[in-house]
Order: sequence, then structure tokens, then C-alpha cells
Amino acid sequence: MAERKILPLDAAAARLDLMRRGGRKIVHCHGCFDLLHIGHIKHLQAARQMGDALVVTVTSDRYVDKGPGRPVFGERLRAEALAALDCVDLVAITGSPTAVDAIRLLRPDYYVKGQEFETLPRWPVRLAAEIDAVQEVGGQMRFTHEEVFSSTALLRDHAIRPVAGSTGAAARRFLDGLRARHALDDVLAGLAALRDLRALVIGETIIDEYCYCEPLGTSPAQTIVTMKQVRHERHAGGALACANHVAGFCRVVDLVTVLGQEDMLEPFARAHLRPNVTPRFVVRPDAPTITKRRYVSDSPLTKLFEVARLDDTPMPTAREDGMLAELHAALPGYDVVIVADYGHGFLSPRAAALLGARARVLAVNTQANAANLGFNRITKYPRIDYACLNEPELRLATGDRGSPVAQVVATLRAELGGAAIAVTRSGLGSLTCGRDGRTWDVPAFAATVVDPMGAGDAYLALTAPCVATGMAMDVVGFIGEVAGALAVQIVGNRSAIEPDDVARLVRTLLG
Repeated sequence: MAERKILPLDAAAARLDLMRRGGRKIVHCHGCFDLLHIGHIKHLQAARQMGDALVVTVTSDRYVDKGPGRPVFGERLRAEALAALDCVDLVAITGSPTAVDAIRLLRPDYYVKGQEFETLPRWPVRLAAEIDAVQEVGGQMRFTHEEVFSSTALLRDHAIRPVAGSTGAAARRFLDGLRARHALDDVLAGLAALRDLRALVIGETIIDEYCYCEPLGTSPAQTIVTMKQVRHERHAGGALACANHVAGFCRVVDLVTVLGQEDMLEPFARAHLRPNVTPRFVVRPDAPTITKRRYVSDSPLTKLFEVARLDDTPMPTAREDGMLAELHAALPGYDVVIVADYGHGFLSPRAAALLGARARVLAVNTQANAANLGFNRITKYPRIDYACLNEPELRLATGDRGSPVAQVVATLRAELGGAAIAVTRSGLGSLTCGRDGRTWDVPAFAATVVDPMGAGDAYLALTAPCVATGMAMDVVGFIGEVAGALAVQIVGNRSAIEPDDVARLVRTLLG
């Protein structure tokens, strides 16, 4: 019986026309109904009492704007759940982002929303358009007055569950405090303001290769496991990935990076940059483009081992002289300079000194990896405005293995002249510290992790422009963890984080 209530929108309109001719008053409710709860049921029951027939339209999956991973339940399941309610007479799935088209087709006598909309000082744009449509068809706007619940809040609280060492309770406490200090609209406006920045990204190009393998067994002649390669991916990583992340938020992004002459992967690099990234490639003679090939098993993604192809000796002097001359003239023209220093010979102390002397706002990450462990410290930069490191990089830079993170941050800040600092801590979230010395513990928001590689670059890429605009450091850390939560859902650097996804997750967590 329930499934018979679910009709295409035009068929529902025809059915309602018959009811209307019989003198029945039509009531219309609309929503996502992703997690059907007692608040929805009371709202729909109250709406049904206003007339003789209740039609409920459901937002189709493609138009659900609630954040990554939403809707949790597909449109058909959501429609079936609503149709199972005795108070609901008809259900239809809409093919538009709002209820406007459905209202014009169904022509309800009463279009009903919950009481949380009745007292708003100003109608949201979508609701205003729906109210106009109700008036066009001669209907009335009405509101129910039942206890209000929020599917988004319930799902958000479910999603913020223990992740490594970051507890759901800690996440809720942080978000409650953040809402008290900063309005959602102000946070979103801060993200929108990044569009006007001119950004320069500088660092090594790294080609990330993923070789997916499945085991064949042990060789009968030798005690080694034989793997069969089943597919292969190549991603634009390193500074290319960082530039792509930045370019989603800043309108003008320039890139200075290094390629090897041996394989000349410039066409690949250009093809995998966003259109608003303008690259300047420095070519190293007699060297390969840095390539890191990871052999992995699938389902779940498990890295087995890595083979790196690189020349990490210092840049030839002549090539470096030319690059530094160009940078000397260009650096003051950027609102923020973002350095992704992977420690493979591209950025020398000379380059670090120039960047510190000429950049208006300088944001730096010096990565610690197997090829440079202990030798690529952030202290080689004589002046930094924003340092973004993970905890091992922080401890290597200070030589402090055991002190609390906040204490180590204070040590590094003193050495860097009071720079703002963010320290990422994987599942523990991050710690941020501004020029005022106040620290903020920001929880992680990723409930699941597909691949952590590249999350640090995404964190740096999005937080650096935020610091450049003077955003509060608790908000900077929050935005960084949002970027990280999205990045760990992406395999390697297969794609960049998208501004719409960031905005949706911000709304989900702060709304």
C-alpha cells in the first residue's frame, strides 16, 4: 500500500486535481527527509490536520545540499519511508533544487513549513521563491508548531564519533564554542573573500603513481611474495596538488615548480592543473621529474612499499640564479606566497632567504620524508608568517621529542619571531597558535579515512590564504580540518578538494 502512494510528479498532480474537484483541501510539505525522525512525523501529522490530503515532495539526490556523504539514504528509500506514514497521502520526488516547480504543478491550498521558519527576520532565498510560487497558484503559507529536531544535527552528531584519539564529545565541545564565537555566515564570508587574493605556490612537482596489485602467492624457487599489477594511476602531486587546492579558492594562482629534463612531463603537468593556475617550470638538466611510485593492494587501500625516482642534490647554480632573479621582482605582487618544500634540493637557503625578505605573507611547510629526514627543517627560513607542520616535523625542527605539543609550538614560535603556527596531528586533529600566542585544539572531523596521503597539502593550501586575510586561528584550524576531512576521502591526489564541498561541510558542522 505504501509504494502505491509514490507517484511521478505529474501523476501526483493529476491525482490531486481529482481530489480538488471533490472539494478536498490539498496540503503540501517539502524537504530532504534524509533521517526521518519524530520531529518530521509530528510536523507531517500537524500539516495533515490542516486539510483533507497531504502530498509530500522529496528533494532528489542530485540536489541535496547538506554536505559530503549526504543524502545518507537515496531518494527512493526516503520516499518509501514517508509513504509508510498514515498521515501522508501521496509522495513525489522533485527534479529541481527547490519546491517551486512542484508547487506550481501541484497547486496546494496550503504549503506548510515548520515553526523554525516562521520567525526568521528574513526569508532564505529558496523559501522566498517558494512563497511567491504559493501565492501565484492561489494558496496560503502555513506553519506547524511542533517540537523541532534537525536531521542534519542528528547526522552530524553521529558522524562526529571517536576517530583515533579525537572523541566525538571533544568535537561537539569545540563546535559549540566556535558557534558562540563566530557566526556561520561570517565563516562562509571569510572563505568567499579568499577569491580576491593573488597567490603564489612554490615547491617541487611530484608525480604520484599508484600501482594496484593482487597477490599471486609465494614463488616456489624463492621465499618472496609475487604480486600481479592490475591497474595503474598517475596523479599530479607535490606543488601541483597544492596549487590545484589553492586555485579552487583564489582566483589568481601562479606556480613556480621544478621538472626533470630526462622525462619532461610538462604536458602532463599542464594538463592536470586547474585553468586558473599559471605555471613557471624550472627544468633541471640530467635529472628526472620526482616520481614516487606506491605499490598498493585494494579494498581496503593498503600501501605495500614505495619506490622514489629523484635527484635530491642542490639545484644547478645557473638555474637557481635565473629563478631567484624572477622571484625577486615578482614576490611583492602576491598577497600570499605558499611554500611546499619537500626537501628534494629545489629550495636552498638562498631561496629561503629571498622568500623571507620579499614575500608580503609567507606560509611554509617543510616536509619530513624518507629522503630528507632531519635535514629539511623549517628553521632554514629566516622569516615566516605562517608555519604549517605535522607533529613529527615540529619535533624535528626543535629537537624536542617529548614535551607537550603546545610547549614545543611556543619554542618554535620564539625561534621564528612569533609566526602563526598550525600543527596537524592526524586523527588527533590539529593545534593552531596565532601571533597572540593563544592556542586552539581543533578536533578531526573525518569519520573514515580512505587515504591520508595529501591531506597535509590540502590543509596548508586552504589555511595559508585564511591566515593571509587575518582569519581567527580557531577558524583557521576548523577550516583546515574540514579540508583534511575531505582530502582523506580522496585516493592520493586524484582530485583537488572542491569549494562547494568545503562550504557544505562547514554548514553541516556549524549549522
